Amino acid sequence: MSRDLLILLAPGFSDPARPGRRFFCPDCNRVEGVLASNPGLADRITVRRVPFPRPRAEVVALLGPDNRRRIA
Repeated sequence: MSRDLLILLAPGFSDPARPGRRFFCPDCNRVEGVLASNPGLADRITVRRVPFPRPRAEVVALLGPDNRRRIA
């Protein structure tokens, strides 16, 4: 049986337009909180954290280049 895949932005990323600062995706942080408070959930799904910069090659590779505009 294949497991569902959850892709999150890796926390603590930087923005080249704002050097010296670290950022967190608010939506990803909420999901990270759900995963932390429900340890069994992370055992039932695959969680991948991808770097912030675009294009997000790992996501494009998973979903295919035809979906690139929507995902990367």
